[in-house]
Amino acid sequence: MKRFLYVLLTVLMALPMVAQAQEVTSNPVIQIEENQDELTIIVTGDGMLSVKVMRDQDNDFEFVIPVDEAQVEETYVFTIQRSYDENEHFHGQVTATAQEDGKLPSETVEKRFTMRPYYVMPRPEITFTEDDGGVTITVDKIVAQLDITISVNGECVIAEQQIGYGAYTYYIEKSSSEKLIEVHAINQGTTHGDIWQESTSTYLLAALEQSVAKTPWIEVNQTDDYAIVTAQSDEEGSTVHLLLNGEEVSNPYVALRMDFEQELEFMAYSVVDGKLQSDYYFQLVYLPAYPPIEATSAPTISIEDIDLPDGVISKRIIITPTEPSVIYYTCYAIDETGDYIVISDVCQEGEVEFVIQDPGHYRVSAFAIADGKDPSAVDQCEFMIYAPWPKWYDFEEDGIFYKKNGETVSVCFETTDHHTYSGEVNIPATVTHDGVTYMVTAIDEDAFRDCSELTSVTIGAYVTDIAVHAFYGCTSLTSVTLGDYVISLGYEAFAGCNSLTTVNLGSGLAQIGDNAFLGCSELTDVRCKAATPPVMTSSNCFNSNVYATATLHVFPAVLDKYQSANGWSQFANIVPEDNAAPATGDANGDGKLSIDDISTLINMLLMGE
Repeated sequence: MKRFLYVLLTVLMALPMVAQAQEVTSNPVIQIEENQDELTIIVTGDGMLSVKVMRDQDNDFEFVIPVDEAQVEETYVFTIQRSYDENEHFHGQVTATAQEDGKLPSETVEKRFTMRPYYVMPRPEITFTEDDGGVTITVDKIVAQLDITISVNGECVIAEQQIGYGAYTYYIEKSSSEKLIEVHAINQGTTHGDIWQESTSTYLLAALEQSVAKTPWIEVNQTDDYAIVTAQSDEEGSTVHLLLNGEEVSNPYVALRMDFEQELEFMAYSVVDGKLQSDYYFQLVYLPAYPPIEATSAPTISIEDIDLPDGVISKRIIITPTEPSVIYYTCYAIDETGDYIVISDVCQEGEVEFVIQDPGHYRVSAFAIADGKDPSAVDQCEFMIYAPWPKWYDFEEDGIFYKKNGETVSVCFETTDHHTYSGEVNIPATVTHDGVTYMVTAIDEDAFRDCSELTSVTIGAYVTDIAVHAFYGCTSLTSVTLGDYVISLGYEAFAGCNSLTTVNLGSGLAQIGDNAFLGCSELTDVRCKAATPPVMTSSNCFNSNVYATATLHVFPAVLDKYQSANGWSQFANIVPEDNAAPATGDANGDGKLSIDDISTLINMLLMGE
């Protein structure tokens, strides 16, 4: 009983202290805004604001030099103009307190900033160094970021950004024709105040000195029913092309039968690897009128897929005559420039069948000639054979691909083609494969990149790291929930997810990488369960409009920490989470401290006796 009376006395003595506690003014909020020409300090709070702006001395982070000091009601605004003076680069600190009538002063809030002057970037230096095979383009004096475009004969061949310092090089090979090269380079800064510099230069790269392919010739063989015109060359490795009235025929030979006498113009030329195209050979061919004759029925071309090991898919081509006849067919490979390279040219009686395995773009043309009939119409088709995508995963379970890392696994993509995942994806805490259970501890780089049909994702309990570009460009993703073990988000982990509206961050999150949610302009709710605000490696983790309009939900007990933390303090709307944990001393669980909690404590003590 003595123990009960002692506890009761202690509780009753504490009541006046709870009742007499004086209310404290809310902490003011400090915002730093920058643009090309100035830096603006904005302090907002309740009641009278006391603000000091100081700069450091000799860049030693001792903030002793006064810049401005003021006492104002509710809002303080101070602007510092940029200059070209390098000595105007300094670190500064803003301190502020607020006090409303009848309340105690707030805590002193501090925020540091860096004021840098205009910086004129060096002008890029473009040089050309030619050798026997081509020319090396060098762009020197790169500072921070270089935007470069290179065009050859008016067509852009390179357009990219070079990050860092030093020199950028690019090599262009000589070809059978001369090349006019145009280079445009811009040195641009990565922070406010930089003055960009650009350079443009041109260079004429001479053509290779090459021999010319041997000129072919044309032969004409006439029978009682038709004439066959053939283009030929005796040069090894030569591909001969035959044209009739300016139009190339499907083979270097053609069978003709005319209803009336006429004169046709034929041309032929040859192409040999490593040589210039031959001169044209011209020949006029007189054809008499032949008696009418029935045309051969055209053959049909069909293509079948053949699955080979390691994911290779080859093609079986079958050319079937529709009546007894001789099949004339040609198979071409089409290169990147659109040129047709003959890989087989065959004349065969009856059905033709052959297989192509090498990846590439192909065209097959065929016609038939039956005894006593004219050649048929030409049938042709084009098709692609694709190289198999490399396999990046060790196993797959329930539509999710995993890579083994010892006794744990990480989530990865299926192939370099990405686009693997869609709909709602729940990443489990563990996964079992071949009787072995693994903890799922990471999301690999590019694992969900560009999965445009992914709509929501929930991260499993044991995942600790989400790597660079893990969910980059998932344009249909609307909600993300992280497990409480996730420690860090990599660079641009969710960048470009322009449909994302809700993000739930776990209690274990410690760091958010640069641009993690850049481009997620539709974000309306960000919930963070972490008791300590996660470190933002830059102020660009979220879009500026998200900082201005989205709502950040945190636990009430740590609200002031988020309001003053770097990065987090940019959120204009920070509110306590509705389902926050009960406050310390909330014995009856009603979410607040009151006399009812004391009664609950007494009852608990009596029951313990």
